[in-house]
Amino acid sequence: MTASQNNAGLRESASVSPSNLARRRALQLGGSLALLSMPAIKLLAATPIRIGYVSPQSGPLAAFAEADAFVMQQVMKAVAGGVRVGGATQPVEIIYKDSQSNSNRAADATAELIFKDKVDLVVAAATPATTN
Repeated sequence: MTASQNNAGLRESASVSPSNLARRRALQLGGSLALLSMPAIKLLAATPIRIGYVSPQSGPLAAFAEADAFVMQQVMKAVAGGVRVGGATQPVEIIYKDSQSNSNRAADATAELIFKDKVDLVVAAATPATTN
């Protein structure tokens, strides 16, 4: 091994100028930033879009929600392959909560969707008594 080679057999530069150091540092930082951002991009692409739906499935207003099962099936078919957001396809998850035909329960169900289930969007249906 010659004096200009290190233990790995790689040739070492005899002189290091400030411009070489600045360029190397910039490349190192750029590479590090690219590597650090990759998991975030992958995580974002895999994160489902969560939609919360509040409707009176039980109680005196349940008749207004009779079509919900059919409509939800159709919506799930439409988004089965995910939706494109910013060039990436994201899965869609719909969380369905029963308001029990009660405005207080509708508010509680909505709070559960937002704070516990961490939905991105809340959609309500039926009558003003259970959606306000």
